Amino acid sequence: MRSFLQKEKDRIAAVCEWLFLAAVLGRLFWRLNTWLSLNLDSDMSGEMILARLLNREGRILTDRWYYSTELRVLNTQLIFAPLFSLFQSWHTIQMTGCFFLVLILLASLLYLMRQLETEHAPLFAALLICPFSYVHFYVCLAGNYYVPHIAIVFFTLGGLICLLKKEP
Repeated sequence: MRSFLQKEKDRIAAVCEWLFLAAVLGRLFWRLNTWLSLNLDSDMSGEMILARLLNREGRILTDRWYYSTELRVLNTQLIFAPLFSLFQSWHTIQMTGCFFLVLILLASLLYLMRQLETEHAPLFAALLICPFSYVHFYVCLAGNYYVPHIAIVFFTLGGLICLLKKEP
């Protein structure tokens, strides 16, 4: 009887964690919808201009763009550039791009959590996208500046753990 009750508590806790993740995700995009249109700055605009240029050229790199301190290869333009073929509104492109980038970030974390065999993965995912500070909101969630890099690290660590588990 006790194990049945414990399983039910665990199942209810898991459902609550997924609901919390869905609520945080919904709140994030509700906030982004108003914030992005009022706070687009030169960094975000530059990312969008690069994505539009790459879309027009049909390439992932260009010789017509002067990169400042880094060469953009595995970055946000891989998501934003194709969206210029689908939408005309920069706001729609930015919202859709943010949505896909946050989903990639969450998928990478959930993959890592699965490899770590961690309980409460949805809770960790919700905490990852909770804007605990303005800088976190601006840099990671609105600007998506380091989301590809963070996702690559999560996927790489998850893959490494997966490989280590298969070692004899």
